[in-house]
Amino acid sequence: MSETEKRHTERYGLEFPVHVRWKNALGQLKQEMGTTRDMSRSGMYMTCSSPIDEGCKIDLEIDLTICAGAGTKGSVSVGGRVVRNIPPTGPDRGYGHAVVFDENRFAKP
Repeated sequence: MSETEKRHTERYGLEFPVHVRWKNALGQLKQEMGTTRDMSRSGMYMTCSSPIDEGCKIDLEIDLTICAGAGTKGSVSVGGRVVRNIPPTGPDRGYGHAVVFDENRFAKP
């Protein structure tokens, strides 16, 4: 079965800045900025400069300011889990991460 056939929801090519927080294998809190590449209701693909282990729970704050309009700051916070890693393919590319959203961890308005 191809990756496309495994998906249950349509993905959209959306690039937004994303602040990622997670605990590494030693229990140390890590955080950095990344970029979404595509998103759906159930997950997303993002890149960042650090590898995050498969199965790791992560907290995400996706910056939607560009969609919110001039002078308005907008973001959405959600939890998720890394389900696949892809190593960088060049010097200017980050690690790729396929993320499944945890529907129970969307931030309340």
